[in-house]
Amino acid sequence: MQQQSIFGTSSGKLSSESKEKETAILITTNWIPSAPSPALLIEVINFIELMFEGLPHNMPIYILIDNLPRVTGRVRDRVSGQERWDKEATLEKYSTNIMKEFMYRTNFRYHIISNHENQHIGGNLNKTLHLLDPRTEFLYFFQHDFKFVTKVNHAAIIKTMRDFPGVVKNIRFNKMRNIPARHKRGKDACSNITDEVQNVNGIHLTRTDKWSDNNHFASVEHYKWIMEKMIVSSIRRPLESVMMNHARNVNWTCNAQVAQHLYGAPYEPAYLEHLDGRLQYMVVRNKTLNEAAVIGMTSNTTSTEATRTAVNVTTNTGE
Repeated sequence: MQQQSIFGTSSGKLSSESKEKETAILITTNWIPSAPSPALLIEVINFIELMFEGLPHNMPIYILIDNLPRVTGRVRDRVSGQERWDKEATLEKYSTNIMKEFMYRTNFRYHIISNHENQHIGGNLNKTLHLLDPRTEFLYFFQHDFKFVTKVNHAAIIKTMRDFPGVVKNIRFNKMRNIPARHKRGKDACSNITDEVQNVNGIHLTRTDKWSDNNHFASVEHYKWIMEKMIVSSIRRPLESVMMNHARNVNWTCNAQVAQHLYGAPYEPAYLEHLDGRLQYMVVRNKTLNEAAVIGMTSNTTSTEATRTAVNVTTNTGE
């Protein structure tokens, strides 16, 4: 029986001829100091191509370019006067340069959307869920300054999600080693819990009670469930605080419906490198903006071990 939600009627499984629509990628971006250059986004997307095994050639990638926060928003986010005018002009150039870079790439199908209002993390996810092809079942949710540095098995992730729908709902890729998280409430309550996805289909997933907006993966239906929880107050905010609060309120800290799994075994090295687009990217990458492509990589190598080759990425694109 079909179910109604704020997203309309849910659809059935994909037909075999539409395999490329099975999964989509959402990448959120916004004004950053390196704008209007798209170098950061180029680096991140090129490494998705390099590090993910088994991604369909024609799978859709949605790039959502967020607007500046409202003047009436949080004090620390407010931008007004000449500074706002300058950033809006830069953001417009940044959007154009992203379109010029990705609209005609033959690998993946890019959908580039510039927001007229600031949507934040939750709003961008909500918008994308309404834009997805009805046949899309799974979604990667990435941020523009997290670069994959270790190989990821896409096919194994999909199979594991299908094989264990009641065990794993959301898989996060860690920006640090997969060690039990410590926070103000004490040690990670879920890290020692074992389940059927500890070592299956050639991958290992590790339990955690820490919910983070850092790059993660889930079914479209699960993300819709998260949106239903957020719509009670405000969608335009981070997901992590809503999920952590919901878990505590219903005593579901380690419940699969709420908790995330980390991709990789305990104590494995980080799968992400934080490029820090908000603060440090142009400082760190000033001399190496052409470091956006890597060749000669094997399943056992990371970006720091690979032979690097230059690509033409300039900082004055569109000028």
